[in-house]
Amino acid sequence: MVKKVLLVLTAIVLIFSLTVTVLAGSVPDTGRRCSITVSFQKNNVPVSGGSVICTRVGYIYKSETGYSFRRLLDHKELVNLTDPDAPVELEHFVNQNNLTGTVKSVGADGTVIFEDLETGVYLIRQKNAPEGYLPMQPFLVTLPYLKNGEYLYDLDASAKTELDKEPTEPTGPTEPTEPTGPSEPTEPTDPTGPSEPTEPTEPSEPTEPTGPSQPTEPTGPSEPTEPTGPSQPTEPTTPSGGDSPQTGQLNWPIPVMAVLGVFCLCLGCFFALKGKKEEA
Repeated sequence: MVKKVLLVLTAIVLIFSLTVTVLAGSVPDTGRRCSITVSFQKNNVPVSGGSVICTRVGYIYKSETGYSFRRLLDHKELVNLTDPDAPVELEHFVNQNNLTGTVKSVGADGTVIFEDLETGVYLIRQKNAPEGYLPMQPFLVTLPYLKNGEYLYDLDASAKTELDKEPTEPTGPTEPTEPTGPSEPTEPTDPTGPSEPTEPTEPSEPTEPTGPSQPTEPTGPSEPTEPTGPSQPTEPTTPSGGDSPQTGQLNWPIPVMAVLGVFCLCLGCFFALKGKKEEA
């Protein structure tokens, strides 16, 4: 029976000692100095240049139930520090109250280290981004940082500093080059089709109708040529009225001369037949 009591007391002592050890380990050392290391990279390649500003915005507040983080100046308790909007709110708080911080340039290896820091909450911002890169988004770091039941006083915050390239300005469309065809198109020549209609010419003024021409004075009869026929032509009569005058010989001597010719032919045949009969 005594042995059982001793075993129970031993177990109680062990449990109590373990509880004290855990409680002692859950309280951070507020007097310890801390450090923050920030490395900039792009696709796991270090990016140098630019500068970073580290500003303390909160402190550790101890209470009977444990500890918590509170904001500087107004001592407001900082909750939900993992909220994506928390860094933006604290950045506005820093700018509004003109809180200063430590500024350091990023080294050739893409790393910047802030050392000899007090415990508390820190806002990490990029003051000047490396050339060709966009500024990183601000983020918060708590010192110390509790990880797997252990407090870390020297923290590497490089996982939050993946940079992005600045977008290049879109280039405007290149001016089209002149076509390298056989020849530049010549200006179209005037079509050889039907010519453009000319403006209609005004109709000429009608000429006054001419009446019947006035009869010219008759020329005197030409001197008659010597007739080849037996009879002499009679003198032409003077034209009368307004008819145009006739010139030349009249038509009546033609049948007369034809009759005389036939008569002479018959007469010649008669004398020829008579001469042949006499010879016979």
